[in-house]
Amino acid sequence: MSVRSVLLLALAFTLPVTPGCNLHDLFVTDPDVDGDNTNGGNGGNATDPGGNTGGGCTEYTWYGDADSDGHGNDNAPTVSSCAALDGYASAGGDCDDQNASVNPRATEACNTIDDDCDGGVDENVIPTWNLDADGDGYGGTTTYAACEPPPGYVGNAEDCDDTESSINPAASETCNGQDDNCDGTADEGVENVYYADGDADGYGDGSSTRDACSQPAGYVVNNDDCADTDASINPGATEVCDTLDNDCDGTVDEDDASDAPTWYTDADGDGYGDPSVTDVACTMPVGYTSDSTDCDDTDSDVNRAATEICNGIDDNCDGSIDPASSADATTWYGDTDADGYGEASDRTVACDAPRGYTALAGDCDDTTADVSPADPEECDAIDNDCDGSIDEAGADGETTWYADSDGDGYGSSTSSRDACTQPANYVPVGGDCDTTDASINPAATETCNEIDDNCDGAIDEAGADGETTWYADDDSDGYGDPAVSVDACDPPVDYSFDATDCDDGDDDNYPGSPEVADGEDNDCDGNIDDGTAASDDDSDGYTEDGGDCDDGNGDVSPAAIEVCDFVDNDCDGTVDEDEAIDVTTWYADADGDGYGSTVSVDQCSMPPGFASLSGDCDDGNVAYNPAAPEVDCTDPNDYNCDGSVGFADDDGDGFAACDECDDLDGDINPDAAEICNGLDDDCDGSVDIGASDDSTWYADDDSDTYGDPTVSVDACEAPANYVVDDNDCDDNDNDNRPDGTETCDDGEDNDCDGAIDSADVSDCPVEADTADTGP
Repeated sequence: MSVRSVLLLALAFTLPVTPGCNLHDLFVTDPDVDGDNTNGGNGGNATDPGGNTGGGCTEYTWYGDADSDGHGNDNAPTVSSCAALDGYASAGGDCDDQNASVNPRATEACNTIDDDCDGGVDENVIPTWNLDADGDGYGGTTTYAACEPPPGYVGNAEDCDDTESSINPAASETCNGQDDNCDGTADEGVENVYYADGDADGYGDGSSTRDACSQPAGYVVNNDDCADTDASINPGATEVCDTLDNDCDGTVDEDDASDAPTWYTDADGDGYGDPSVTDVACTMPVGYTSDSTDCDDTDSDVNRAATEICNGIDDNCDGSIDPASSADATTWYGDTDADGYGEASDRTVACDAPRGYTALAGDCDDTTADVSPADPEECDAIDNDCDGSIDEAGADGETTWYADSDGDGYGSSTSSRDACTQPANYVPVGGDCDTTDASINPAATETCNEIDDNCDGAIDEAGADGETTWYADDDSDGYGDPAVSVDACDPPVDYSFDATDCDDGDDDNYPGSPEVADGEDNDCDGNIDDGTAASDDDSDGYTEDGGDCDDGNGDVSPAAIEVCDFVDNDCDGTVDEDEAIDVTTWYADADGDGYGSTVSVDQCSMPPGFASLSGDCDDGNVAYNPAAPEVDCTDPNDYNCDGSVGFADDDGDGFAACDECDDLDGDINPDAAEICNGLDDDCDGSVDIGASDDSTWYADDDSDTYGDPTVSVDACEAPANYVVDDNDCDDNDNDNRPDGTETCDDGEDNDCDGAIDSADVSDCPVEADTADTGP
């Protein structure tokens, strides 16, 4: 019997038949010439539309579609059927029915395969490469067409001189008469600017320039001359009062002119000048005079024509200050306690205050210097300011208290009260930036959490707990330089979390980059130019040029045996064909419940309508399969296909299958004790919770492998940041632990021995005995 006959016979027993169609209707291959959706094989007339006797069954021709890409093999037997068949397609034309990426609808790619089944290979998709003769990364005019660039070729034609590697579009222009950067111009932007020196005084004219690589005759390197026709005028000349800018400083006849006269300042504008403040200038400056007799040039009322008054000043510049005849003598009051306020009954008149007198009266206690109308009120039960009130609001000595809503010892700087004693819910220290959260205050530790934990005005600043190490990624290829790193909460610009870049100056070289024949380790694997087409990188006896389709895998070559691994092991262009040595047996699953009948096929991948498991005792009903639950302990049906009905006690633990969670293990049932084994021993729906043999784990918040004895959980496995040791004395500082080193004068118990700065530490000084031991 032929293969086709066997296939047809198998389909006859497995495929559904449309009412009105006979077995012959399913497999006849006669064409429908007359277009009546039947053919002569049904007993009708194949050429006469009126001769259709198919009984309502419209047949179509189907092509075997082994790779399920929607196109069948024209050279394989066809099947006629009223409905679509699994593994068949309505269109033919597939030139490789073992490769789903090859069919008439595929797009042609540069891979030496006729992808679109048009009879041509790699048509219109082969790129052109340019020869880089000088190896500077830029190509010349010599080209080569290929799917991959040959050695020494690149994908551009931008080099203007492919014989000199120092000349290319990336080069820097130098003053050498050549177009170094291939922009069509030589020496642009690198010539020096020189300035014409018309009067030969060594200073150039800024408006007359010349660009050159070296200094021309008659030119200088500066542009400082303000008159290039007069050699006596230049920045090195001396300024004189002649209305010319002799020294080219932008100012005419400035104060340092060699022949400028002296003027005296008249700051108070009274016409008399201060002899001690002078100015030298070609013309009299504003606010100056030629007179030099003023004795106080800060006061226009003080000069030779002024009237003397009591002001501690020689108003009329006669040499005497505040004589008794001054027009405005003052009344003074006796001030016994010298606090600036005297008694109203003890007075005298004078220009200056006599000893023990003051100009102010109103002292309520002239025996105490700290009590007077000018003294501030203090919190001392005394009327310090003589206003009749004691310790009123605003008295000196009040403390500023800050509202502490969260009780963390730090108050809000925006909510405060001044008082002599501390009000309820107030503290003496402010600076709290969040009075609703006790964990946020100036004493808190900054952590990487986008919160200003320590109220310093900065969020997640340098040194915050939880910082990540970032590595410089100068070439922006996503891989960082392991030798250049910073610690920060967030990644800085041009930094990466990955530290595996072997060349951070070239974005073409990074782990995973395709290796090309360029003398560099492109993929950072420590090998240069490995994996190119001419090398046998996997040492399997075949190169890429010699037919090896994966030169990085020694198990893949034209001589290898095909296995089911989604790899073209034998490099024949087909992956996991049915001839693979380890194909899987798949079972027809008509009801789609995941379990198949006894009908099977051997293939690498599971066909549609098949399952990997067999054992279905009723493949037309999804309620029956080896994984189906029995309905109850008395149901007469064998739903789980185990050959018995109801729920038997298969493990003999006294519980039927309907009463426990695992009837195959006698140690698992509702009466069993939960233990640490990854199983639900007591069938309560939880695994290893409350196990009798669980362990106690202690919180290790500072990750020093020692736990806090006050914070623990019981579990089978250690939770994150928990350890079995409970001997840590400070779980917030990983420098303080039982194996830590005691440090002197830090106020902490570094080795958790119960003593702070213990005397057995080598660098702690021993205090000398200060007791008197006699002579």
